[in-house]
Formats: sequence, C-alpha cells, structure tokens
Amino acid sequence: MTEPAQVAATPKRRRFLVPPFIHNQLIQFRAVGFRAYIKGPGKWVFIFVVAFYLVRDATLYIILPYLVLTGVISCPGPAS
Repeated sequence: MTEPAQVAATPKRRRFLVPPFIHNQLIQFRAVGFRAYIKGPGKWVFIFVVAFYLVRDATLYIILPYLVLTGVISCPGPAS
C-alpha cells in the first residue's frame, strides 16, 4: 500500500503572516477534505468566522454611523 500524500508545506514568508492555530487548521482541512473537516472542528471555525464578521460589520456599518448621526460621536471636518 502507498502512504498518504503529505500536505505541502507553506512557504516561510506566508507562514509568518498566518497565526499558528490557523495554520494548523488549514493543514487539517487540506488533509481530510471539506466534508470531514466540517463534521469535525470545522463547524466551530465556521461559526466563529461568521460571528466575527457579523459583529465587525454591524459595528462599522450600523452602530458607528448611528452614533455619528445622533451626535454622540462628533466627526470633525477637515482642518482649515
């Protein structure tokens, strides 16, 4: 029998930009495939990513403009 193919190593310059826990998840995703990954820890990773972007976008596009329009936060114009 042949041994399973090993996951190709990420180049060092890209690994510098990716935190270790995300790098480990990417290696696991590539090793087991999409369906197996989602059945395992992937559902929690997916939930975390969706929640992160939901909170970020709600803050940037709903809460901050509302606070500026109501005058809670002042938004000074360009300095003259």
